[in-house]
Amino acid sequence: MSNIVFESPLEEMMHEPIKKLAEKYNFEFIYQLEINGTSMKSWFEDKVFDTLGNYDEQTAEELEEWARDNAVDTHYSYEKYRIDFALIKKGKIKIAIELDGENFHNEKADDERDDYLDSLGFRVLRFKSDRIIGEKARQKTLNEIENFLIKFSSEVMKEKVWGSFTNR
Repeated sequence: MSNIVFESPLEEMMHEPIKKLAEKYNFEFIYQLEINGTSMKSWFEDKVFDTLGNYDEQTAEELEEWARDNAVDTHYSYEKYRIDFALIKKGKIKIAIELDGENFHNEKADDERDDYLDSLGFRVLRFKSDRIIGEKARQKTLNEIENFLIKFSSEVMKEKVWGSFTNR
């Protein structure tokens, strides 16, 4: 098994649990490091990530080869935005899960971004760092994501249209 270089500690904490939920509900799981070569890490994400440490032992080429073999795209870009985790089912159901550090994000810019992603067919779930740090908070957030996947998949199959879900 190869290690992935994570851009933030929030992404590192949530990667495996979200990947397992995606697999459970037959979604393609896509993890994106950067978009258009621009890092979008926050000071908060850098600080916690430095504390947790980076234990990558693979080259970028090895990671990409492993990702292709395991149906995980580590360089998923959608136009000009970086999507922390994208879950796609049958090419029609598209969910963007965003993990926000405190200092990097502003609500107006996030709303504009969410609207843009929504116009491309993504449904956006956005969680601030306090919803992820700590086992109890993280489990509650994962339960919300799982409930959303169940409900969203069911509603899309009935051809209903959903708006973005934002939990700040």
